[in-house]
Amino acid sequence: MKLIVATRGSALALAQTETACLWLKETMPDVDFSLSIIHTKGDKDRKTPLHKMSSNGVFIKEVEEALLTKQADIAIHSAKDLPSRLADGLLLLPVTIHEDARDVLLSKDHCSFNDLKENAIIATSSIRRMACIHALRPDIRFVNIRGNIDTRLNTFEAGNYDGMVLAAAGLKRLGKADLIDDYLSPDLFIPACGQGSIAIEIRKEDKDLFAPFFNKELSFQDIQLSLERKFLQLSNTDCHSPTGFYLEKDGEQIYVHAMHGKDTEHCAFVHFTIPENELEQAPSMAWNTLRGMQ
Repeated sequence: MKLIVATRGSALALAQTETACLWLKETMPDVDFSLSIIHTKGDKDRKTPLHKMSSNGVFIKEVEEALLTKQADIAIHSAKDLPSRLADGLLLLPVTIHEDARDVLLSKDHCSFNDLKENAIIATSSIRRMACIHALRPDIRFVNIRGNIDTRLNTFEAGNYDGMVLAAAGLKRLGKADLIDDYLSPDLFIPACGQGSIAIEIRKEDKDLFAPFFNKELSFQDIQLSLERKFLQLSNTDCHSPTGFYLEKDGEQIYVHAMHGKDTEHCAFVHFTIPENELEQAPSMAWNTLRGMQ
């Protein structure tokens, strides 16, 4: 059997898709995969900051359309690019592949975040990252930077910036982890919902074909991704708002970190601990607390 896999064409997207296809083949050894490269709105517009783009799902809409029109059978996404709700008729495999969810700093001086100079200029297009940084260092200024990882790295090296914030997972998957100067603690720099995870999307009508994946035992990271997406749905937000949710497990205790706001300077943060048997309640508890703070 041959299945067509829809994916974006960046080096990171192709690396993630190769990883996902090899992972899928472990359970579906008789399936061959062929790629269909899709160019999305987010790929074509590399100048507009993400939070200023007019529509949601700028990196996935065209990929989902390939699934819905049966031009493809599977779609591979960075989970953090997914909007709070998928297109009708589509769903995600409940088990998937995960990497480091943290944000990281690349610095011209190869220093840590705490050692950045006063009024440092940070390159990022993420309003969530801006809000986290502003809460800790309101003196820091921001410059928009867009494009695939290599484009951003080249722009950063050539530009008048002191630092740039990226996702650890992308650099690691491209073999560029040696560029990282500081791993940013997820209790202060709360990751985006789905950051570090690969999302594998299929049509609901094809669920039986992928039945083995729906019968697998869920890892903590699988459950975490599901709960991150539940928080995203409760907050009903997208890349236009600074939103993040992250869970850390320590024995039978779960540390919950969440954030939400309307812009960089108006963002609330919440941190609390719950027992593991209340894990499923974490998104609603976090959202209700944040909603009461705004």
